[in-house]
Amino acid sequence: MLQFILSSYHMHRVLNLRSLAIAVQVALLALALGLDDYPIEKAQVLIVLTLELVFHIFSLTYYKKRLHAKNWELSLQLLADLGFLSLLLLFTGGATNAFVSLLLLPVAIAAVSVNARWLALISIAAVSSYSLLLFALPSPHMHHGSMQEHYIGMWLNFLFSCAVISLLVGKLAHEVNKRNNSIARFREEQLKQEQVLSLGLASAQVTHQLATPLASIQLLIDELEEEYPNEVLLSQIQEQMQRCSNNLEHFRQLAVDSKEQSIKHISVKELLCELEEHLQLNFSDANISLTLAGDSSPLIASESGLVSAIINLLQNALRASLRNNNSKVDISLISKKESSDKNANPIKHLIIQVQDYGTGFTDERLSELGEAPVESKDGLGLAVFLSHTTIERLGGKLILKNNKDHHGLAEIHIPFI
Repeated sequence: MLQFILSSYHMHRVLNLRSLAIAVQVALLALALGLDDYPIEKAQVLIVLTLELVFHIFSLTYYKKRLHAKNWELSLQLLADLGFLSLLLLFTGGATNAFVSLLLLPVAIAAVSVNARWLALISIAAVSSYSLLLFALPSPHMHHGSMQEHYIGMWLNFLFSCAVISLLVGKLAHEVNKRNNSIARFREEQLKQEQVLSLGLASAQVTHQLATPLASIQLLIDELEEEYPNEVLLSQIQEQMQRCSNNLEHFRQLAVDSKEQSIKHISVKELLCELEEHLQLNFSDANISLTLAGDSSPLIASESGLVSAIINLLQNALRASLRNNNSKVDISLISKKESSDKNANPIKHLIIQVQDYGTGFTDERLSELGEAPVESKDGLGLAVFLSHTTIERLGGKLILKNNKDHHGLAEIHIPFI
């Protein structure tokens, strides 16, 4: 309960504020009941308070364990507060009530909590409520010369205050939220780069330590080949050693490129050739199809880590398929045009799809993968994390989802130059 009261979420704050408001309303009602000459309709006020209390208990129960609320949910709560407060004011003096300015409170909360559309709706509702309370005053109040001018002035003052809160406070809140989001993204990116740097240092150290024993093994194999030149087993070992040496050299180049942040421009066809070469060297036994749809001449931003990022996703996809008793993986390169505005120039992307035939991603897994290293049965999720970071550095994005057959699908979107 204490955690709910001290919560920093907008919905919890609104509900906590309403709890306080109900307590104050009950105290004021008890005070008003002791004043015989105070204009109050007791039965109606008790009914409104009862309805407000029931609605509040329901809201507390519903949102007790929900941390995030959508804009329309928060706006509905503020509109309900506005409605209950308007009814209480109607039965306790209307626009002449000293607490009529509290109608601005939901507008102020909305200015820092919801988007512009819902803020405009709540502001209009507050002004309409005050106007109805003003028009509901008895005729002697409205037709009295000096009082009529006074009430019109109060209405104009309320309208001005509501406009200032909606426009000025809403704009300031938007700017603050925008700045906070930028700071949060910067911190997240900085943390991600620090993680990548740590992994790069560890990889460089491992690569350096592997170079010496691999060179020693190569010398031993060369000596054995001189003694047994016709041994088939030695030729197979030599082939695997060559693969290890090639991969080690590739890792060294990756470390250099990562350190220098070197980005080059290659065509889609060149990327396709690099992928074919890697598939032939490292996945000759797997059932992997590689297809290209569209023009192969456009250029994309690339670095040595791009192919590795695709291979990382391929290895994950292959493991997912094998766990489902299948060894098939499809890789498709597609040139696609996208535009959210009919009048705007289409944005051209290269879409690289890596389709596995496993059991797909769970919702929880989809929310974790790519943003940071996560624990998994096959490791720490470093492959997807590094792929995500590399693709973002090239101005692209990585999308993990399930297709219509509930198989896992990884999509890389890279804009053309």
